[in-house]
Amino acid sequence: MSSADDSPSQTIDTTLLMQQVARLIALQDRSLNTRNLQYRSEFVQSFRYKGRLIRRLVSLHDSVNDMLAEADRRAHVANANIVNHTDAENRLYKSYKELMRWIPSIRDIPQTELGDALLQLERGADTGRTDDTHRLKVFVVNWLMQQTPKPEPPLSAEDKSGRGFYNDATGSFLCPVDYDWNVPIHRQNIRDFHPDFLVTAQSWPAFLYAGGQSDPANLDSGLFKNEILVKACSAHKCRYRH
Repeated sequence: MSSADDSPSQTIDTTLLMQQVARLIALQDRSLNTRNLQYRSEFVQSFRYKGRLIRRLVSLHDSVNDMLAEADRRAHVANANIVNHTDAENRLYKSYKELMRWIPSIRDIPQTELGDALLQLERGADTGRTDDTHRLKVFVVNWLMQQTPKPEPPLSAEDKSGRGFYNDATGSFLCPVDYDWNVPIHRQNIRDFHPDFLVTAQSWPAFLYAGGQSDPANLDSGLFKNEILVKACSAHKCRYRH
């Protein structure tokens, strides 16, 4: 006869216990995988928020991939004793060093997550620039509406109509420094697209220069020092510090 330990009921109980243990292990593995996936997702998504500062503190135009590619290129050419680099390469490498300064956690990205993380950085950078541009548009409109006399027709941050050269306030900023917006015939000729008063991509608008006027003998004098331009830059920096 079989011993009590070999009874059918004992065998069934042992089989059920092993099945339950197997199910428990499978659930634990599934839970662990879910937590790992959630962690990796949160880790990658965090770079989208970090990327928002790139256009403010790192580079206005350079892509993250280009910065990292330049760092890799330098690491390779260093072994070949190549020390001469173009101005564009030096500028890109300077941006890379600023990127590592402000977002050093890039070094901790696993290779398997690198592509997604870099994509989130780029998206964050583009989103941050878009938000900053929108806020500056609101700021500038508010500043212009505080002037005396007020712009006519009135300006609205939510409505783009009544701007450009058809508004004296905005027209005075957009007017090329080659012409005088305060001279009525100049204003009219610009608005009428007169061939002698064309506004082209090569025109330097008044809002770039201090006082809205340039020195024909030295176009660098006062460049990028217009009061409203400096005010916009200061507002942008102060907002980031806070």
